[in-house]
Amino acid sequence: MHSVREIAEKMDELLPPRTLRGLLALHRWVDATGVPSLREIMDRHHGSVSKKMLFYNTYLLPGVEYSIGKLGDAFLPDIEPAPIGAIPEIDSRREEIARAIQREEYDIAALCEVFRESEQQALRRPWPDGSLTTVAGPAELIDIEVPIPPMLWDTIRHTLQHLPVAGSFLKPFANLLGPFGHLLRPTLKGTTQSSGLFLMGRDIPFTSAATHVFESKGEATKDADFWASKGVLRVVIPFSGGNIELYCTHIHSGGSLLDETLTEEDRDRVKTDQYRELREFIQAHKQPEHIAILVGDFNRDGFNLEEPRYQALVEEMERVNLYDLWPQRGFDADGNVLPGATYMGDDESYVYREHGETICTLDGHRCNDLIPQRDPNRSRLDYIFVERPSEAHSLNLDFTRPRRVNFTREGSGGEMFYLSDHLGLETTLIVSRKI
Repeated sequence: MHSVREIAEKMDELLPPRTLRGLLALHRWVDATGVPSLREIMDRHHGSVSKKMLFYNTYLLPGVEYSIGKLGDAFLPDIEPAPIGAIPEIDSRREEIARAIQREEYDIAALCEVFRESEQQALRRPWPDGSLTTVAGPAELIDIEVPIPPMLWDTIRHTLQHLPVAGSFLKPFANLLGPFGHLLRPTLKGTTQSSGLFLMGRDIPFTSAATHVFESKGEATKDADFWASKGVLRVVIPFSGGNIELYCTHIHSGGSLLDETLTEEDRDRVKTDQYRELREFIQAHKQPEHIAILVGDFNRDGFNLEEPRYQALVEEMERVNLYDLWPQRGFDADGNVLPGATYMGDDESYVYREHGETICTLDGHRCNDLIPQRDPNRSRLDYIFVERPSEAHSLNLDFTRPRRVNFTREGSGGEMFYLSDHLGLETTLIVSRKI
């Protein structure tokens, strides 16, 4: 049997509530205007099941593999440059991520940017046979060939003619130049990758898996995300007395390919379309008696809660009764919502120690959110959305305070100080039957 103090410290280990009113506020009630009793809180925790959950963008990017081909009859052999956007030290980091997930004893790990079977196998490796359930997201592997726009081709040729070729990523294009280069009609060729979504459950079955690949994708020559099967993965997690539906997604970012003419409006248009498709997918699959949780990298900054583009995201999710958990629980001692930044990256592939220290003072692997961020304006891109309690739900579902986590490399590691360019989000699900 839990004591009141134990319940308070479990619900919020950083700022345990000191009053009954404060303790009530940390629990989710169907009628938020009612005044549940202390007995109801005690009953809810007695016999409850706790499951520790992590959402983490793993940064295991193999890059976009492509080749430059031709249209027409001109002789032009395909050229295969190195992948664009390949991130360093994947082989070592995937092993360390797997050990971190096992070491911290997560019952549920919802991951993104796990694109290849080799990474999935590495993440499974530390677990005893039969103790781990995994489900991968959608994978539409399609061969695509699109013309390189003339203006982009001219830019590539011009760049090669005016920059040293040695050591440049444009070197593979060198043999395409010549007095007749402007007459060639080159194409960009490649095969799309998986969604990168990957769910892991420790002694937890995942059932009724369903997926959707977003129809809105961006452009092949402008958006690296075009070449991923961006979408959503949904599973059902059974508990005694009811079920939880877990949805995991990774929304379009945009850019990072050959054509740099992409505008912010172009990016926003794709993101908005994908938010709508995500909401429609949830509407099509959500069962009224189940409780929904949605996690993902939404590539939308939630630092400013009044910002119109953030508001557009939350309004779309609220249409299916899903609400951003951070503003509800990520506050300081004065009740102010903390910035909660989750992205450390910049224009470099490597993530160094100073990148993390600007947004997170580590206490173990968790951020101490009571110490202000040195840079309060960094982006909060990663989210946990939770469904509002309903009379139709067959379970009660409470959440501990969401914590940001930042895993450092083992030993001396490599040049990257952290395992990813994102912080993870950790919370514990407290599941109980309705009485």
